Amino acid sequence: LRRSTLVAQSRVRMVQSQSWYHSQRTAALCLQKNARSYAAQQAFNKTKSAVICIQRLARHNIESRRHDAALTIQTVNRRWVARKAYMKARVFVIFMQSCHRRKVLQEQYHSQRCAAVVIQKNW
Repeated sequence: LRRSTLVAQSRVRMVQSQSWYHSQRTAALCLQKNARSYAAQQAFNKTKSAVICIQRLARHNIESRRHDAALTIQTVNRRWVARKAYMKARVFVIFMQSCHRRKVLQEQYHSQRCAAVVIQKNW
């Protein structure tokens, strides 16, 4: 009877010990799972922040390129408009100069003709 009591007590302690081991193991696994989850979330958040930063820089770069392209287009357009206005004014000025020279030459011709007529009359 004593031996059977010792065996029974030994079995009870073994079952209690296994039960305690399983509860401790389950708790340890739960802690490990939560720790890995937290570490993964931190890594994900860090990666997400880096991606957002890269996207922001890329969008800024694209916007900067668009802005530069718009400035180039505006510069070329303004240059073309200014050159067109300059060429139009230049043609007008050249025309006015030629009209003035023609008028001066016509007046010289008329005065020389009149002088020639006077000389011919008096000759």
